[in-house]
Amino acid sequence: LVRVFSSTGDLAFLAVHTKSRSDEESQSIRKAVLRDIAVLAGEFRGKDIPFIVAGDMNTMGNGLDMTGLDEIREMESIMCGHPSDLALVAKDHIHTWKGIDDDAKWGVCDLDHVIDSRD
Repeated sequence: LVRVFSSTGDLAFLAVHTKSRSDEESQSIRKAVLRDIAVLAGEFRGKDIPFIVAGDMNTMGNGLDMTGLDEIREMESIMCGHPSDLALVAKDHIHTWKGIDDDAKWGVCDLDHVIDSRD
């Protein structure tokens, strides 16, 4: 976590790399980290300090019944809205990981995200 102090206003920035892998334990760890980040964002929101989270969220799904897009939506439901007031920032390049060659289970994925408070 980096906090920038400025005469024009403070800013908090958190770089993350959440747990990789598609197994249930790894997904559970990712969800717990996302909830913790949302709580932290809410604390900065309460102080009127913009909060930005960026990094590899490993939103790959589980390769079975949850796609990467499903996990992104779940990430949004955990992190965005009240009380954190975070929102997923739109990107101009959707796939940030090329996948594993010759593996239909792990094709291109959107793993990297920027999420910020909306002030």
